[in-house]
Amino acid sequence: MMKSKPLCLSLLITLVSLFTVHSQSFAQEEAIRLAVAANLLSPMQQLKEKYESQYQNKLILIPGSSGKLTAQIMNGAPYDIFLSADMMYPNKLLKEGYGKGKVEIFTKGKLVFWSKKEIDKPLKDWLNQSHVKSVAIARPELAPYGRRARGWLQENKLWGKIKGQIIYGESIGQVNQYIRSGAVDAAFTAVSARHAPELRNRGHWMEIENSTSATECLNHGLLVLQQAKASQAGIQHFLLFLRSEDAQQLLQNFGYEKVN
Repeated sequence: MMKSKPLCLSLLITLVSLFTVHSQSFAQEEAIRLAVAANLLSPMQQLKEKYESQYQNKLILIPGSSGKLTAQIMNGAPYDIFLSADMMYPNKLLKEGYGKGKVEIFTKGKLVFWSKKEIDKPLKDWLNQSHVKSVAIARPELAPYGRRARGWLQENKLWGKIKGQIIYGESIGQVNQYIRSGAVDAAFTAVSARHAPELRNRGHWMEIENSTSATECLNHGLLVLQQAKASQAGIQHFLLFLRSEDAQQLLQNFGYEKVN
């Protein structure tokens, strides 16, 4: 019994040393590269500041439409984690061998509508009038929010009527640039735009009710990539942060819904 105390103390010192060396190694490794759906860029910029101020590791954000980021990943882009605006793209990547583990839902987004002019009646009726000359949406074949916008217009029998007035953005980020510059009369975009400091006081906003399949909440998917270069310890550390109350509250501040 007398000899076990030094042995326990020695074991404890060894574990502490290993943890310290591991933490230092993690802190000194390259930054974590995040392929981020464009609708998430504003909240992710704030999350990046919060994460980097609390921990030594760095985050690099690569924004784009979920479809374009998926194509880049399949062509070997050196990203560590994919944050998609839907589940379809990360599930496709996982199925084809580009991911590790499973696809997780980390937040839920909504489709919103923006206009230069006040929206003084139900959106369907308002759009049915011909005073709107240009409506921006993200390309449906690349961006989940663009696909949802087209779906809502089709379900409300407006697609054929305003198809000729639609201005396409390569991503929600480009749609938001159109709003910021005043290049279009109206736009369908993600809920985060309504809460972004640079956009929330521009024009008029309307949240589209979740009354149709086209406007149900969009589950946003997360996938750790097979070609990840950052350490697994660093990646898992960031994922814990993303699931934390602080991070989830920040996403809610931008209109996203918490995952149960």
